Amino acid sequence: MIHYMISQTILGKTILAQSDNGLCFVAMDDSEAKLVAALRANYPNSEIKAASTKQFADFSAAFSVIQKLEPNPDLKLYVQGTKFQLAVWQQLCRIPVGQTITYSELAKRIGQPKATRAVANACGANLLAVIIPCHRVVRKSGDLGGYAWGVERKAKLLELEKAQFAQMFKAA
Repeated sequence: MIHYMISQTILGKTILAQSDNGLCFVAMDDSEAKLVAALRANYPNSEIKAASTKQFADFSAAFSVIQKLEPNPDLKLYVQGTKFQLAVWQQLCRIPVGQTITYSELAKRIGQPKATRAVANACGANLLAVIIPCHRVVRKSGDLGGYAWGVERKAKLLELEKAQFAQMFKAA
């Protein structure tokens, strides 16, 4: 059983979905129908239901991560992938807010310097947008590359994070 909730965030309509095992899906789109369809496509063998308002508290910590663009290590995540994908996603979580690295640098960090294309594919397979920050990876040329939820959203995310990063240094 997977419950989901859709809310308007700084990135547009955002869907969060969780099973008893934890948060398993986060995506953004302008269409609620497309968000639900994407959830169903990624979990075709699961029963999927909209969350009740009583369950809102279950989603509030994850929505907070999206709104504030601040990681929350206490979020219970349910991440499924290959050993390679998991290694990529773990490394993504080590990229500080407001910073980017290249796909080739990420491949080096997981000990597979020739796996740049596979790293890009693993980033594209990430089902936890923003929570696992695949948006922080760019091409060697500096171009943003792709983003499952739109390159415009990737650009906005990076802009917001860089502003937040700069603000942290002003406060210090």
